Amino acid sequence: DRPLEIKGIEEVYRIDKLIFKTEPERMYTLVYGDQSLIAPQYDIVYYQDEIEEEKHNEGTLSEVQIKEEVIEEQKKEKDLKPLFEVLIAITSVILVIVIVYSNKRKIKS
Repeated sequence: DRPLEIKGIEEVYRIDKLIFKTEPERMYTLVYGDQSLIAPQYDIVYYQDEIEEEKHNEGTLSEVQIKEEVIEEQKKEKDLKPLFEVLIAITSVILVIVIVYSNKRKIKS
């Protein structure tokens, strides 16, 4: 396997917060997703010893930059969620009406 040429890295994520009152001397665990799943195994573990022995260049990260357009897109997505839920509810009601009407026609026949 040839090494990958990394030309840049960009990370985009939603801003989420978890705030809760803690109790002294107590341990907390945050489980995100399905706890019964196991982590994937990649082939890089087979080369771990070689990688650790090689000389590595250190990289640095720039300051965190918050892109306002990403935040605005997230706000728009949140604004559309109630509309989507109403649309699903209306579609469900229409389908129930069609099914009931169809069943009544079959019974009369």
